[in-house]
Amino acid sequence: MKIFYHLLLSGLLLCLSSAIGAQPLTITVTDATGSVGQQACVDLVGDDFDRVSGMQFTINYDPDVLTFVSATGTLNGTVVSMIQPAFAPGQIRLQWSPFSTTGFTSFDPFVFGTICFTITQSV
Repeated sequence: MKIFYHLLLSGLLLCLSSAIGAQPLTITVTDATGSVGQQACVDLVGDDFDRVSGMQFTINYDPDVLTFVSATGTLNGTVVSMIQPAFAPGQIRLQWSPFSTTGFTSFDPFVFGTICFTITQSV
């Protein structure tokens, strides 16, 4: 039986700056399915970005259920840094800073990263 795994963005901290200040935007994590022992990948999807010139946040997951495998991402040609610190199991820290004076704008949904896990326990 396949189980849906939802990752929640928690402790979300977006460091945004633009010419007129921080703007509302949306970042979502897609759903993934799989069985114990299988790999499941989720996409990070952005929407309503208006002159975003940087962001930083942490994604939390249950390390008893999922094992981090890999994370990759780019946004507007600049690498999105995603690391899982050894001292913080269950956290993926994301940071993007393009060093651009104009920032990044897209009002349509776009994928800017993928995170893969191995499912280690059924919930």
